[in-house]
Formats: sequence, C-alpha cells, structure tokens
Amino acid sequence: MKKVLHAFKKTEIGIAQLKETLGNDLYNVQNCKPETVHAKDVIFLIEKFLSKEIPLEAMLDWVNVIWFTDLYQYASSEEESIASVMSFLEMLDEPEVEFSKEDYEKMIASLNTNQICDLE
Repeated sequence: MKKVLHAFKKTEIGIAQLKETLGNDLYNVQNCKPETVHAKDVIFLIEKFLSKEIPLEAMLDWVNVIWFTDLYQYASSEEESIASVMSFLEMLDEPEVEFSKEDYEKMIASLNTNQICDLE
C-alpha cells in the first residue's frame, strides 16, 4: 500500500490505479498508515501542471485525494504553508476560478519559504 500511495503522490500513477489497489472508496480505507506530503511534493505537482505534463483533472484528483482522505498527512513543520496552497488549488474545480502563472509562482514561493500563501 505504501508504494501505491507514494506513486500517487509523485504523480507516477493516477486516481484509477490508486482505486484499483485501495478500492473505490478512498475515504474509508482501513489500516492505512498515511503517507507524508511535504512542500516539495506540492511544488512538484504545480510545476508538472505548469509544464503541461499533467492535465488540470489529474491535479484536481491529486489535490482532492491528498486534502480530503486520511491516506495522506502534511509534514507538521510545513503544514500551514501546504494547507494554504492546497486551499487555493482545491478551488480550481469551480468554473470561475483560474490562476495566473504569477499566482502559481506565488504558491511555489510560499511553499519554498514555508509561509502562508496570500494571492491578494
């Protein structure tokens, strides 16, 4: 299970492969030790999206699984920074929400400096 969680975190597999291993209900997986997400993992995701290596749908799947399931936990020393960026990324499934390249660069900068992200 740990290999699958790590592979999903690194975008090596998608949500379909994650569900093949863990089942369709990712919110109620039993006996799962959470994989830790670090700021560098979120930066990696944003950079892959900006370089068009992954589509928006894959990024949203990643954000929703990391944010809303118990399969992952944030590194405690970076928790506030990660949570602030994830809260912005989670809004991307709303039709009127779109971020500029500069917004993504601010997200990356806040993760690199372990600061809460503010896009205003």
